[in-house]
Amino acid sequence: MFFVFNGPMNKRKAYRLASNYWLLITILLIILLGCCLWLILRPPAVNLTIKGTIQENTSTQVTKEATLPVEYFSSFSDSFSGTARLDQNRTTLVRDSSAMVFTFQPNFSWQELGSCLKAPDQCRLIDSQLNSKQACLGGQCLAIKDDQLFYQRQRLTLPISSEIKLINLSISALADRWLVGGVQELPEQQYQPLAWLFDGHNFTTVNLTGAANQPIKSKYLGHLAAGGRAESFLVLYSAYDGLAWQVNGSETHNLSRFFGIRVNAGGFQPKIIYSGQGQDTTWYVFNQAGQPARWLKFWQNGTVWIEGGLDLSNSLPTGSQEAYFLTDPANKKLQVKVIDSQGQAQFWLVDDLGFIAPESGQVVSNDLIFYNRAKPQITGATIANALGGWFGIKQQWSLSLDGQQWQNVDLGQRLDFTQPTEQLWWRWQVESASNQWSSPCLKMVTINYYRLE
Repeated sequence: MFFVFNGPMNKRKAYRLASNYWLLITILLIILLGCCLWLILRPPAVNLTIKGTIQENTSTQVTKEATLPVEYFSSFSDSFSGTARLDQNRTTLVRDSSAMVFTFQPNFSWQELGSCLKAPDQCRLIDSQLNSKQACLGGQCLAIKDDQLFYQRQRLTLPISSEIKLINLSISALADRWLVGGVQELPEQQYQPLAWLFDGHNFTTVNLTGAANQPIKSKYLGHLAAGGRAESFLVLYSAYDGLAWQVNGSETHNLSRFFGIRVNAGGFQPKIIYSGQGQDTTWYVFNQAGQPARWLKFWQNGTVWIEGGLDLSNSLPTGSQEAYFLTDPANKKLQVKVIDSQGQAQFWLVDDLGFIAPESGQVVSNDLIFYNRAKPQITGATIANALGGWFGIKQQWSLSLDGQQWQNVDLGQRLDFTQPTEQLWWRWQVESASNQWSSPCLKMVTINYYRLE
């Protein structure tokens, strides 16, 4: 740095300027040194994580982080195969142990009209439908002979590869056309039911599919049958474990949940009949091969889709070995031919009166955690899913921590508890239906809950 002096006064002035300059430099160095010491000696920062932003004593908002407790996921499902998980004293809906469902009480009126020897025409009319190898509509007949299909005595070829061999071929009449069913045997002891509609000229494939529109295969060989009308019909595949579909136009619903192991009783040759039409259709199923005697009912609750099913086989007259049904689609009266253990055939009339509906009904569980000795600390729960149907019927789901105080929830809604609990109950309540032909049908419920380690 250079300074220029032009006389005595300028020399003193320059000296003062230089002194001030070095004083400023000294002050800056002291400040810098103090900052360095503060950075070195300051206390370590605490890093906390919590959700959200909190307000400090000053107006500055500071986001802090805190570690939350780790939750573990558990799930419980009840398909009502038994009653160990249910409070039978408080459950007022009727449980069908074969169909494994909860419904209103079914209501039928039986009238015995005597031996078939006294009503031969009625019994012969019932017998005339018991033929899965031939069906005639308006004088036009479709038949199966030697595992070949014939229409008006002319051989037909199904629209499948010649390499595919079908077994258990069957024919079902659907008002103005036929459904042809068969079973394809696959490798590794797998079986796939196949079906086509036939209108007297052409075949149309019926898509018997499951999840993701994929064909359903079975581990068991069974029999396929259909009933209804061409625009809306029910298809059943009865085996040790059954399969079921309802077809409305181009849309198919998988109803296999209503046609399980207990209902099938090892497998039978189903015959499907119905009464009513459209949204008021009721479906009945029996074994056209005789034994074991089967009587099933499916209903729609005023919708176009089946919403419930019951196994009514135990409601047949005492000693029934075989039971064959015939119904008039215009009403809900059934004609029944029953054969007893002595081989005697009796003729009955059955009036389907729908259901006996209470003003309100419910299914209540026991404590879901009672069996767990570890007693997990539960922080929240969800009624994740329920199978069945209750269209048009007012209903409500609830959860409880003590079996007495209940919190209403929607399906899929998580309920968080203010304090962890070691107990958990669920409840389903329904009100009376708007008409006697409707009933709720609960097939399965799944409860998810969240616990601490």
